[in-house]
Amino acid sequence: NKTTLFSQEEISSVILSNMKKKAWCYTGHPVKNVVIAIPAFYNNAQRKATIDATTFAGLDVIRFNSILTIVFF
Repeated sequence: NKTTLFSQEEISSVILSNMKKKAWCYTGHPVKNVVIAIPAFYNNAQRKATIDATTFAGLDVIRFNSILTIVFF
C-alpha cells in the first residue's frame, strides 16, 4: 500500500479536465477558454491556485467572476 499525495491544484485540474471533456461531448466543440466563478472571499493565493489548476487542465481563463457578481446578473 502506497499513499500518494496530491496538491490542491492537481485535484482541481482533474475535476476541470473532466468538466472540459463533458462540455466537449455536450457541445461537440473543443473547450479552451473559460470564465471561472469563484467565491468572493478568495484571496490572491487561492486565485493563483485556481489559475494554476486551469493551466494544468489545458484551459485559458478569460475572466474570474466572484459569485456575488454573478448573482446580480
